[in-house]
Amino acid sequence: MRPLLASIALLIAGLVSGCGELPTQGRATNLRSALTNDAEQLEFVAQPSLQVLLEDAYRISRSEAGRAAKPTAPFLMEQSGQLVAAPGLDARTDLLQPPDGGHPAQLSFGDRGDSRWPEDRRAALGGLSEREAAEQVARSLLALWGIPSDSVLVVRAPNAPYAAALTDDGLLRLNPAFLYMVAAGSGISSHVAEVQ
Repeated sequence: MRPLLASIALLIAGLVSGCGELPTQGRATNLRSALTNDAEQLEFVAQPSLQVLLEDAYRISRSEAGRAAKPTAPFLMEQSGQLVAAPGLDARTDLLQPPDGGHPAQLSFGDRGDSRWPEDRRAALGGLSEREAAEQVARSLLALWGIPSDSVLVVRAPNAPYAAALTDDGLLRLNPAFLYMVAAGSGISSHVAEVQ
């Protein structure tokens, strides 16, 4: 009788893993891994793989929107000293498209030491520099999140476990790895392997 129960338990475990529970967790881990590694490594990742990572970030953002968040949520906002997940992003969101209407946010860039935004153009960013891509992504995120057009300081946050985090004092920390995912999702990226 016990071998039969053990077989049934294994069958149920196999069905659960086949229904998406474990792969979803694995995909979240892949996103976190991509965000915490050097952004430059993503230049050589196939565009479809980067698109999957972007879709995962958007999917997670929709499922966690407005909830108390851990620092590993893809999009964070600080509200009264508490971290919450930022409003969710639609799967079709193109953060490299300028937001419609309104007054654009006044952006400045934190360019000190290692967190300096590179100005050299990258094929994987569709010919934009990281700084140019960061400006477009920052403007889009602020518009989508309904942030007033106050002055915002955009800081490069390499290897952070999140894609973007906005603090109460107007600091937007952007992970440069996320920029490569956004470029792949918008269809503007061309990787070195594809160009040759």
